[in-house]
Amino acid sequence: MRYDFIIVGAGSSGAVIANRLSESGQFNVLLLEAGGDPLITEDVPYLSGLILNNPMTDWVMPWPRGKSLGGTSNLNHMIYMRGNPKDFDNWATLTGDPQWKYDNVLPYFKKFENYDGHFPSDEYHGKNGPMQVNTQSFEPQMEDWIKSGEELGFKKTDPNARQTSGFFPCDFTLSNGKRWGVYDGFIKPALTRTNLKVYRYARINLDAQNQATGVTYLRHGRLVVVNATKEVILSAGAVGSPHLLMLSGIGPATHLKSVKIEPKVDLPGVGQNLQDHVSCLYGPFILNSTESFIMSRDLKFSSLIEYATLGIGPLSWTYVSGLGLTHSSLGDPDWPDLALTYIPLGIYPTIHKDVAAFFGLKESLVNDYVSDFHDKDANFILVYNGLPKSRGSITLRSSDPFDAPLIDPKYFSDPNDMKVMIDGFKFAVKLYETANTWKKYNASLVKKHFPGCETHPLQSDAYYECYIRHATATMWHPTSSCKMGNENDPMTVVDSNLRVRKVAGLRIADASIMPQITNTNTNAPCIMIAEKMSAIILKTWG
Repeated sequence: MRYDFIIVGAGSSGAVIANRLSESGQFNVLLLEAGGDPLITEDVPYLSGLILNNPMTDWVMPWPRGKSLGGTSNLNHMIYMRGNPKDFDNWATLTGDPQWKYDNVLPYFKKFENYDGHFPSDEYHGKNGPMQVNTQSFEPQMEDWIKSGEELGFKKTDPNARQTSGFFPCDFTLSNGKRWGVYDGFIKPALTRTNLKVYRYARINLDAQNQATGVTYLRHGRLVVVNATKEVILSAGAVGSPHLLMLSGIGPATHLKSVKIEPKVDLPGVGQNLQDHVSCLYGPFILNSTESFIMSRDLKFSSLIEYATLGIGPLSWTYVSGLGLTHSSLGDPDWPDLALTYIPLGIYPTIHKDVAAFFGLKESLVNDYVSDFHDKDANFILVYNGLPKSRGSITLRSSDPFDAPLIDPKYFSDPNDMKVMIDGFKFAVKLYETANTWKKYNASLVKKHFPGCETHPLQSDAYYECYIRHATATMWHPTSSCKMGNENDPMTVVDSNLRVRKVAGLRIADASIMPQITNTNTNAPCIMIAEKMSAIILKTWG
């Protein structure tokens, strides 16, 4: 079988490319994905914490990875954040190509948006794109969050325009209270196209001249070889793309030999430069008023009726009611390195189970910490480092394509990352201790040590570091493992047009190509990357 283009991975980038390349009907396109359609439960925002680690839709690794049409956009918390203009200007500097500057990628963000969010603006937002970007109908204490930020001098600003420090309500990829991922926006409308096929996948094939000729994939228990007459596009994500490259003999030669794979192209940068937003849930800040959301008290049968008929109410909530961007003692106020996600969630009897499952922590640890506060109204702050300096790696466990790769994020290998997180904890305490908004609720951080940190004085730097190390979690934003760069950097994997070095006919478009992670959520930048590469390919092939 032969296709013009073969796209490997139907996530936030691959779905977009499949749609755009098949749109005109000029090209035959094959989209390869290891999963099926999204589950109905993935539509409901409040259930987003329950769909992680489901083998039907998640690869079930230390990091959640989508395994269905739509990829990880079916698992995320739907927060719509582009990043900071300086993120993209920095990409342009690192690649030596001005096409990646913020002003030059802004049209691609606008292209996919159908924006009806908190900050309407013709200059910064699009109205006719396939991705729905909206507000939430249910946002407990959102106004309290904004007011408390204003008390500390932070303005309510659009984080998706000329982002700077500020407090704001979030926009989400939602429609009528339901998740709106790239499956809804890009794949579903294209499934009836006769020039687009969707199958499962395995590995890339190269000829003697290192031309990507096609892909071998598994279908109904047998291996199938398909050829690409123009290009193969890899969009398997920050874990999947380097994994597949290395299985195909493209990567660090020494490492490939160590797992008995014959190196075809020695690219030392494959799987290196891995970055993620390391996070930690801080709190609870106990309130003396029934303002927060307690599941056992506030989620009722009427909530189900309300959601089923109107798409509103608690089941339409993503757990997030706002976000704040600021800078650490090492950072820049106009390029924030600290994000604080506001979660007004009270303590219900099974919260320890949900928090443990969601953040990959031990149930007993979380239960020991929160069990004294059952049925108390509370707030939590999810603190994360937006501009981490630590760099990790993806390597092969073996030559077996069904063996999960080895993921080593090397969190806090750069000590400055811990300093940033400690500054984030201190800022959260300052916010709740000084803002009158929280004083009216007599808000206070629990005076209890996190288990394992009892030897350190509460609110000391040593205590904060201990807490963070015990409760470290991913923000589910892995990037940069096949980085885009200039030709003089030996660790460059793709050039600024996303072509894999030393391999003809092969490109990568997903989070793995980011030279440096954007300072907020990564789903929107992945869609932008795909829109931009689709335009490059269509221009190349007419």
